[in-house]
Amino acid sequence: MGDIPRKEAEFVERNGNLIAAPKANITEWDLPEAQVMDIETLHGRFKTLYEKCRTPAHTALDTQAKNEVEAAFIEKERAFIRFHLQNNEKMTDNGREALGTLIYDAKPTRRPPPDSHPAVIMESKTPFGFTAHIHDSKGGKWAKPDYTNGAVLFWSMGETSSTNPDELKTGVLITRMPHSMSFSHEERGKIAYMTGAAAEHGERERSME
Repeated sequence: MGDIPRKEAEFVERNGNLIAAPKANITEWDLPEAQVMDIETLHGRFKTLYEKCRTPAHTALDTQAKNEVEAAFIEKERAFIRFHLQNNEKMTDNGREALGTLIYDAKPTRRPPPDSHPAVIMESKTPFGFTAHIHDSKGGKWAKPDYTNGAVLFWSMGETSSTNPDELKTGVLITRMPHSMSFSHEERGKIAYMTGAAAEHGERERSME
């Protein structure tokens, strides 16, 4: 689903267009007619209240009712798109594009393997916390390497340090930086030992065409 317009006039126009295609293709797209009608009814109620609130005679209760109907419409619309349109195999890409939904490739596009790996630098400015910074070990840029999802960081807490990877009991996939990590007061004085990061990569499952 595309972004919700900030201006109510554009919101009304956009919702009318979004409802028109499913209503015209209920049978072809195998859609639940009752839900399509419910969304259309909410759209009609919002449009009526919107027009009323543009007149000097409108009241605070009219504005409240309009906002409540708008919230109900958005909730139903999002659920309808998610469950009945986004993964609907009977829809065409043109139909999804007209609705502003994600277009799923018929065949997933594979990403090439990364030619570098992420490196992590740990920084500690407080007694109970660390901040992890990711950089590209090959290019040096302060970001995750191309074709990776981030860096996998493993660590554990103990009375003594260790280089045995089997003793690293906790792990996290860092996809954004900086990544903050905190420890409890009970763990004060214990040693946090960590190991290097590993690259994670996968398929690009969907794209906009």
